Amino acid sequence: MSKQKLLRRLFSWHAYIGLILGTIYLIVSISGATVVYVNELTEWAYGDNLKVSPICGKAPISYDKMYALARKEYPYVQYHVVGKDTEHENRAYSLAGVKPHLHQLWSPGLQYDLAYVDPYSEKIIYRSNSYGYHDFFHWLIGLHAYLQLGDGGEFFISFLALAMLGSLITGTILYRKSFFRVLFFRAKFKWSTRKAIFANIHRIVGTWALLINILIFFSGFYLYKSYWSTAWWKNTSVNGISYHPQNAQLYNPIKGISLDSLARITQEKIPELTLQSIAVASDSTKIISLVGISSEKLFGSYDNYIMVNYKTDGTLMQIEYKKWKDLSASEKWDNINWAILHTGWGLGNIGKAIWCLMGFMPSVLSLSGFIMWWNKKSKKNK
Repeated sequence: MSKQKLLRRLFSWHAYIGLILGTIYLIVSISGATVVYVNELTEWAYGDNLKVSPICGKAPISYDKMYALARKEYPYVQYHVVGKDTEHENRAYSLAGVKPHLHQLWSPGLQYDLAYVDPYSEKIIYRSNSYGYHDFFHWLIGLHAYLQLGDGGEFFISFLALAMLGSLITGTILYRKSFFRVLFFRAKFKWSTRKAIFANIHRIVGTWALLINILIFFSGFYLYKSYWSTAWWKNTSVNGISYHPQNAQLYNPIKGISLDSLARITQEKIPELTLQSIAVASDSTKIISLVGISSEKLFGSYDNYIMVNYKTDGTLMQIEYKKWKDLSASEKWDNINWAILHTGWGLGNIGKAIWCLMGFMPSVLSLSGFIMWWNKKSKKNK
């Protein structure tokens, strides 16, 4: 195959891939922007509904009482999660009931109901769930992560990331001559015709968005790398675990153990911990997990998360926490990869704005690139 023929074929592949996946990339881009700004958007949309007023002389509700409320609200779930916002005394606490993950390939794995409780009056003041009820932005995160389709959706998202990497690479090969001229403002552009306008937009946007989009899509694929292993496919089953009311023993894992006592013990073990939530598994694993963040940041403003697991008899099982200096090279890479490469969070507000804007560029490139290719093909046919 001649070099010219190979380039023409690359051009066709590049155009068709961009057209077919362009609409889906737009959906992923919109929901991805939500991921970047989810805290700000959630506060803007729902923040007023979660505000409470402290009552003088009354202490906020304990973890044990929160857990009792969560079990009453959600009696038959896989596990309960209770959380406190210890940094803001005027913010409601949360009770969650997470439904069983049935491991169905095309069914959303994370399904939950969430209730917000006034920590002083102990009354529920707001409700939401994983289906978008009063929590639309977190539903969009699920759309971004797996198109609300479960493990199969996550695999498809990883394929999209890989396909876009292929499109970026073929685009770089096609425009290799003008790449550095555009990058260093040495290229001359003509804006006299519609064809020239589309070509210039595609070239300018593509060049400047190339590097950041390679980081975004490579890290997106990297996050789902396990889906490309034979081990994952072997472990994936369409048969779920059935939870029924008659299996009442599954829903009573705690006997004689205080969550507040475990919280105090954990705080003594890890003084730098800011505890955020406690999850109690309702199945046969019988695990109590305390989750929070460390005062030490892993990279930039990215939080160092801590998880401490206990058995339901109070026996310590595992502490998942390492300081930056104790992390291996691969562990540091994993944290940098998520903090910066995919969301731009590690670069602060400027990084978030740039990543959010560049995340829309694949859709712009898909449209302008296909129009260029179609015009060229039409002209050739004529």
